[in-house]
Amino acid sequence: MDKVRVGIVGLGEWGASHLEAYQSIPNAEVVALCDPREDRLRELASRYRVADWSPDDADLWDRADVDLVSVVTYERPPEPGDERPEHR
Repeated sequence: MDKVRVGIVGLGEWGASHLEAYQSIPNAEVVALCDPREDRLRELASRYRVADWSPDDADLWDRADVDLVSVVTYERPPEPGDERPEHR
């Protein structure tokens, strides 16, 4: 594997810090961003040249082109019936 392909969920101040840190690592490539605030998504995707973004993190979990997901959100209990991988 030449580069680790990263997706980031959550683009608050800490998420933006993760994005900046991953961008500075030569063998890491940020390939996707997720945050419910589309204005924040567009701003950071444009600034850091990340082409793929979505307000729904469900779009990220089963992607074959993502090797690592950095979850930078506050902790919340899973909702009943939540089948996302981090809640299984």
